[in-house]
Amino acid sequence: MTDTYPDFKTLFEHAQEGKDFLVKVNDRGSSLLIMAPHGGNIEPGTTEIAGLIAGKSYSFYSFEGLRSVDNLTLHISSNNYDEPRAMALMATSDIILTIHGLRDRGEFIVLGGLHETLREKIADALRVAGFVVDPSYARKFPATHPSNICNKGLSRKGVQLEISRDLREPADLALRVSFAETIKKALEI
Repeated sequence: MTDTYPDFKTLFEHAQEGKDFLVKVNDRGSSLLIMAPHGGNIEPGTTEIAGLIAGKSYSFYSFEGLRSVDNLTLHISSNNYDEPRAMALMATSDIILTIHGLRDRGEFIVLGGLHETLREKIADALRVAGFVVDPSYARKFPATHPSNICNKGLSRKGVQLEISRDLREPADLALRVSFAETIKKALEI
């Protein structure tokens, strides 16, 4: 997908906060930041999942599309993500976990990012809980570039979760909660 705007400076010249988008930030001073960089109507369900994972323990950030149509024009790719409030929070966080949405139907997750140990710990926990972790998509969404927002924390390595549509927008909300709780447990040290 090609972005409409190359960066947030340009996006802010064409979109209005409070009308087109909303930014939510909760800095809890934790070493872990949970982000939904394409939340709201851009990649539906990602803000909710990120919020459930962050709970009251971890710092939280979400950029949410509010429009009734054309929310994908608000999408800035992970390697170009430079929203100022996100950048400030990333600069004080050791590890970043980003929550993204795949357009594909089904209930599966693709993990990427440079933090191999945490990535595998999350993948193992998801598998044990009965969720499908699909490695075939990993080539498409590796999130291994140093500029990817999941890798911009102080440790320079993080984790990206790409979540299929049916898992992000389930008819049964208990599935979303179970998914988030599984990840929260994997994040505990």
